[in-house]
Amino acid sequence: MPRKKRRGSNRLAPALLGIIVGVAIFYNVDFSPLFNAARAPESASATPALSPPQVVASPPLNAAQTRVPIALGVDSPASPLKPPDIAKLRGVMLEAINRDRAENGGLAPVQLDDLAGTAGQMHAEELTTAGYLSHWNQQGLVPDLRYALWGGKDLDMENVYSYFQRYSTGAPVPVDDFARYVREAEVSLMNSPGHRANILRPEHTHVGIGIAYNPKDGEFRVAQEFLNHYVDLDVLRETALPGETLVVAGRVLPGVSNPLIN
Repeated sequence: MPRKKRRGSNRLAPALLGIIVGVAIFYNVDFSPLFNAARAPESASATPALSPPQVVASPPLNAAQTRVPIALGVDSPASPLKPPDIAKLRGVMLEAINRDRAENGGLAPVQLDDLAGTAGQMHAEELTTAGYLSHWNQQGLVPDLRYALWGGKDLDMENVYSYFQRYSTGAPVPVDDFARYVREAEVSLMNSPGHRANILRPEHTHVGIGIAYNPKDGEFRVAQEFLNHYVDLDVLRETALPGETLVVAGRVLPGVSNPLIN
């Protein structure tokens, strides 16, 4: 089994070197058709790519990168990697998110949203398979559009996180605790101003969580899809004739006041 030193150690092991790199980016564009909640000033900004080894992300609208300390690994994996339990890890992430919200202003907890979770899961899996990090998928779709294509009707504000740990041969270091990976992802996001602001937005009501791991190269991704759900909209027609008027109808949920219609 590999020997690891995670907290800032950079001594070379006599055998193989395992490198860990973490990157997180935050997407924040409001295409909400019904609400335009007051926004805090954005504090995240693009930062240069990491020094070797590098992870280069496609340019996001707002980005913040974080680096996880180098760890050392000795020996190659001796047994197949156990796949993560995604459902269980979503619960770990939800608990971490709501703990951070409670400890920072006593914010109301968010609830899991299955539809946003599906959109986030598909994106996280694509990111690990293709080996990149971006809010755009390979078809050029941003979070709002990806979520809408799955049937979503709310505002979607996304955080994504990237991490890998592997030997100098390229083989992944075996993961013995995926829950720790998830908790460290939340810590990293909370340490980045833009991501932190997204997690702690008071108006968020739900979150979809995507978590993916590629056992071939150790690439790990997390997608957080935060929603503001205040209105139940009726199903819209999928087609319309040129010049035809379509009516959007719905109901404001209990406890919601002063909606702004755009």
